[in-house]
Amino acid sequence: MIVKEDEGLANHGTLWFAEADTPLGPWVYAKRILRHDYYNFYNPLQHAFFDQDNGRVIFFEGTYSDFFYAGGPLTPRYNYNQIMYRLDLGDPRLALPVPVYRVRPDRSSERYFLKDELDAQKEWDSVEAVSFFAIPPGDNHDGLIPIFASTSNHGTVLSSQPSSQAGGARPLFYALPVTRLAPPNPQGLAGKWSCKAERGGESDYASFTLDLRLDGEVVRAVSDAGDVQGTFRNGDLRLVLQTEDASYAITGQQKEDKINGTWQSQTKTEEHGALHCEHSPVVPAPESPAIVPLYEYVNVSDGSSLYSTDPDLPDRQLKRSAQPLCRVWRNPLSRLFLDPTAKPVPDEKPAQK
Repeated sequence: MIVKEDEGLANHGTLWFAEADTPLGPWVYAKRILRHDYYNFYNPLQHAFFDQDNGRVIFFEGTYSDFFYAGGPLTPRYNYNQIMYRLDLGDPRLALPVPVYRVRPDRSSERYFLKDELDAQKEWDSVEAVSFFAIPPGDNHDGLIPIFASTSNHGTVLSSQPSSQAGGARPLFYALPVTRLAPPNPQGLAGKWSCKAERGGESDYASFTLDLRLDGEVVRAVSDAGDVQGTFRNGDLRLVLQTEDASYAITGQQKEDKINGTWQSQTKTEEHGALHCEHSPVVPAPESPAIVPLYEYVNVSDGSSLYSTDPDLPDRQLKRSAQPLCRVWRNPLSRLFLDPTAKPVPDEKPAQK
């Protein structure tokens, strides 16, 4: 599904991509794929006629207009024009959490399936709920941990380690670890640096930042102090910092997370000093409130396990584990709507003349 966000008159033509296991849903998580800074973009329409690679690559169009113009440069010769975009559904950036269904086949103990297993076992009618959302085994798993399922007389047990009888079993899904890992600080030259240029001593200095990018030996940089350009060869860094009214030559050496060197004014030779830079700490991006811990509950009467993102289920027969198994994406839906029998109908071929 490709849908447009309702932004009112502040219309930037923001489009979102979503996937669901059946035409009725569950439609929950989506990825923003398109936004226009000034123009409007509305009435998106996918053209199945142009599909490539059996539908992996799709094309959609929309109306591009300055009718609710938000200011900024106009696009020459573009007003009320149709623009078409190409979208590769295999792009890992489109990977979305998928439903993990709680299933009770033949009224037996509960099990947990993803869509493919429901199709293979023909157990759609046995679905009781979507317990949570997680990442399927076929998608990108960077920063995630595998969760395996083993089945016994008491039902399904989920674990971050495969059971002995499962051997090299394929994970049921992937999830986030219980503890959020801080992103590692970069060790190379590229990245953000907090710099201090000393004038006459440690107490007399000026602070600024450098955001360095390396293209071969050419250094491309952004700084809050001015324009920067330079080179990096064999560990030696040479930059020219151009401010509104002065120019400075910077030399230094990078070792791990530090750059030490000197600076020299190119307009006033008497102005010079030492330079010290450190990699700015990487601040993790804020995490979605939809990411929640997944707990195991054991039924004290029969030993069966139940998995829920609710940290306090009211059933007294269920004893919750002290620590969560992992972190997953919660299911915000209060009702479950599924229609696995609905199938796409091919477009009718035009009559041959």
